Amino acid sequence: MRDDHNQAAVPFTLEPLRPELSYCKELLSPLSFAPPTTKAELKNRLQRLLGRSLGELAALAQVPVPTGMMGAKGFAGQLIELFLGANAKNLPVPDFMELGIELKTVSLSYDLSLKDSTFICMADLKAERFIPFQQSPLYHKLSSLLWVLVLAPSDLPLEQRPILGFCFYQPNPQELAQIEADYNEFNELICTGRSAQITGAMGTIIQLRPKALNSQVTTQVRDERGNFIATTPKGYYLRAEVTRKLIAQFIQEQGLNAAHLAQLSAHFKRT
Repeated sequence: MRDDHNQAAVPFTLEPLRPELSYCKELLSPLSFAPPTTKAELKNRLQRLLGRSLGELAALAQVPVPTGMMGAKGFAGQLIELFLGANAKNLPVPDFMELGIELKTVSLSYDLSLKDSTFICMADLKAERFIPFQQSPLYHKLSSLLWVLVLAPSDLPLEQRPILGFCFYQPNPQELAQIEADYNEFNELICTGRSAQITGAMGTIIQLRPKALNSQVTTQVRDERGNFIATTPKGYYLRAEVTRKLIAQFIQEQGLNAAHLAQLSAHFKRT
C-alpha cells in the first residue's frame, strides 16, 4: 500500500514512530498500516483497539486531539481507519477494498443509545445519469458493514472517549430488496428533475438528506423543465431504527444490562 507521505506500509502495531504532526480535515499521521487481507486479520486489529481511548490512539498516531465541534467532526472515524488499515480514502468504494467491507464509526451515549444518524455515501443528483442499484456506491458500501462503537456523550472529553466494541452487518435479501426499492424511488425523482421533492420522511431503510458543510454549499441539478437550478448536495443515510437494532444486538451479545450501563456512566463521570 502506498500512502500520502510516500512511506512504505508497516505491519500492524501500536507503537509510535515519529514526532507529532498537525490534525486537519485529513488525518496527517506519520503512521501507515497495510490493509488487512482477511476478515480474521481485521478482527484481530479490532480486538487490539477495544478499551483504548481516542486520546491514547491519537498519541500513538502522533496527531493532536482537535478542539471544538467542527475540529472533532470525523476525527474518531479517521483515527480508527488509520489503525485498521482502511485503504479506500475518499473513493466511492468500501473502506477495506480487498475485503469489500465498509467501516462506520457510531457514537453512543452512556446508555448506549444512538447519538447521530449514519451517513453512507453521497448521492448522484444528475438527472441524466442513472446508475443501477447493483452498480452504485450505495450498494457496494451497504453490502457488508463494520460498526465500531465509541462511547461519546457530550460531557465526555474527546480524548477520553473509549472504543467499546464492534459488530459486522450484512443486509438480508429482504432488507437489500427494500434498500433497492428506496434507492429507485429516490432516483425516479432525481431523473425526472424532481429532486427538490425528496424529504427525510421518504425511504423505509435509507433516507436521502442534505449533506454539506453549510447551506452555502450548492450543486447544479436540472429541474422538470431541464433548466439548471442550485440545490444542496445530498447523501444516503441509514434510518436510525436499523442502527438501533444492531446496537441492541450488540448489547444482548455482550450480556449488558441496566446495571452495567449505570456503572459505565458512573465510571466516566467520576474520572
